[in-house]
Parts: sequence; structure tokens; C-alpha cells
Amino acid sequence: MIDYPDNFFKSVASDFDGVFEWGYLAGAFPRGIMPMDWDGVVEINNNFLVFETKDVGKEVPEGQLMALKRATKVGPFIVVILWGKKEPVEYQLIYKGELREKKSCDKERIKRLCQAWVKWAEK
Repeated sequence: MIDYPDNFFKSVASDFDGVFEWGYLAGAFPRGIMPMDWDGVVEINNNFLVFETKDVGKEVPEGQLMALKRATKVGPFIVVILWGKKEPVEYQLIYKGELREKKSCDKERIKRLCQAWVKWAEK
């Protein structure tokens, strides 16, 4: 189930292989819960850097935010939320269940953040 199909199809990845339709699972989980995706995941030495991307001005739905926070509490996950699908303009981290302050960014800032994470994960 895609909440914003027009926006989704404007930002298709280069290796996009189609849409998986989750709608048949409606009612399978309690409280209207539906599967969510992670927009990007990198793993080094059992440490995970997860990316969630949103259009500028869109917020992470509460249920998805809860799941992302909980993932960082129970496993070796750090989540980077990026606003701006083609050119990031803001980011926010979730680490050990805590949502950090939203900050301005550009592609270079995000690249440096990833490089710092790699240095940490490779220790």
C-alpha cells in the first residue's frame, strides 16, 4: 500500500524492480498496522545504518517512528531520516531510542556522517 503514489513514482531508484503491493495484508495485524519499508540499509560488522527518506515538509508517521526508535533500542541500529529525495536539506538521527535534533544538511554532510559511521562500525 503506497500512501503517496504520485510522489513515490517521481523518485524511483535506478535499480527499481517494481512495486510490492502490501494491501492484501490489511487486517492481518492489530490496530491497522501495515508493513513499512526501510529506504536504505548498510551493514558493517553486525552494525546497521538505516535510512528513511521523506519529501521536504512530510513527517514520519507516528507508527513508523515508533518502530524505528524501537529498532535502535533492541539492536545495533542507527537511523538517519533524510528530507529531500534528490537533494537532502535536513536530517535527523535516531540512536538508542532517542530522536535527535533535526539539522540542515547537504549531500556532503550526509556523506561525512556515513564515513564517520563506517569508522565507528569497523572498530
